Amino acid sequence: MIYVNQKNVLILGAGKSGQAVADLLQYHGAFVTVYDNNEALNDDQELLSRLKEKKINYLFTKSPVEDAAWDFAVISPGFPSSSSALDRIRRKVYLVSEIEVAYWFAGAPVIAVTGSNGKTTVTTLINELLRSSRIASVACGNIGYSFSRAVLDNLQAGKRSVYVVESSSFQLENIYLFSPNIAVLINITPDHMDRYRSFNEYRSAKLNILNHQSRIQKAVLNVDDVQIRDHARSKGETIRVSRNKTSEQNCWFEAGKFHVRHRDTLTSIPRHEIILPGAHNESNIMLAVSAILPYVKTVEPIFKTLQEFKGIPHRIEFCGRINGAACYNDSKATNLDSVLAAVKSFPSNIHLILGGHDKNGDFTVLQPWLDQCKAVYVIGEAAQIIEDQLYPYPVVRLRDLAQAVDKAAASLQPADVLLLSPGCASFDQYRNFEERGDHFKELVNKYQ
Repeated sequence: MIYVNQKNVLILGAGKSGQAVADLLQYHGAFVTVYDNNEALNDDQELLSRLKEKKINYLFTKSPVEDAAWDFAVISPGFPSSSSALDRIRRKVYLVSEIEVAYWFAGAPVIAVTGSNGKTTVTTLINELLRSSRIASVACGNIGYSFSRAVLDNLQAGKRSVYVVESSSFQLENIYLFSPNIAVLINITPDHMDRYRSFNEYRSAKLNILNHQSRIQKAVLNVDDVQIRDHARSKGETIRVSRNKTSEQNCWFEAGKFHVRHRDTLTSIPRHEIILPGAHNESNIMLAVSAILPYVKTVEPIFKTLQEFKGIPHRIEFCGRINGAACYNDSKATNLDSVLAAVKSFPSNIHLILGGHDKNGDFTVLQPWLDQCKAVYVIGEAAQIIEDQLYPYPVVRLRDLAQAVDKAAASLQPADVLLLSPGCASFDQYRNFEERGDHFKELVNKYQ
């Protein structure tokens, strides 16, 4: 534990993570000030009342933070890296990530999960597998329930549980002691290129999850991913996972079955009994199971969970039919690798909806797979960019999601698939990908 009592701490960002880490530090006796350069927050009466009630200082202004005797500063993941205020603070103050602070006070095992795609699926599945094995656990981090909030809730309730922490590249940028008992690396593909100066810089942020591990800790690595295979190194035990079975693996898919070797016993179930579709989910399953095997006594609860786990909302989520055609909400696919995984899950007859706020993605990677599509609809700010990159494929350019669903509905047939897999952020027309996905489900439901 790091002692913060009587320390003066600056929190950068007043979102959920920023508020949670402020509460956690105040709980341990720190004097906290929350700073955000979004001046509109001065009109957020609910937020202001909450901060005043807790006696937490706040500054919501575009003006630079005045010099003060800050002992350290904490950056929440939503705080813009391009902020001039951040550059000034970095030069004067020790800067740490929100998950770094939460780790100081966790006092329990941490399983941390990162990757460009599949983080939420793997994090949620690990949590479900632990719980089915009667091991107290909580899924937190970049999943919508911050690590700091989870730690504080447990401290206040006198509980102790395994923390399964979804970790974004932003959260991993400023860590110094954060060293998970088990680190899970799913994949590293280009993403957030609007934030990072290069892919190498983005990859380094992801690999930070391994940098502080000790020899008694473990790294579960998807070695089918070339970036992980070539660049991921841990001081601890390395557990390699691959869809091309190796002799050292403790679980694998082969001959239509999922096999698990645990405590010198081999057990299997048929692949068709596992609900999650797609080859990418086979990798996710192997990573999740490999991560929890050190904690469990038997594999029976693992198999039962896999037979019941349907995945997460907004990730290739079945949400109804239009004219008999199956409709899938993949709003969480905000980069091209996620879109490829979704497209590969269906053999043909796809009506694909792309677009939103561009993150400098290269949509040309989709071209070899467009033969599986009957139609591609492009929407939002990135529509022109996508149309140019997919040329000469004849895309249908529309204003928004509602127009795209209506246009598709006019031609959908029973054997078709309508797939929202945007490959872009949602911020041009929605607050987040959840709101976008919920809107898509409402639009589909209109045709039921």
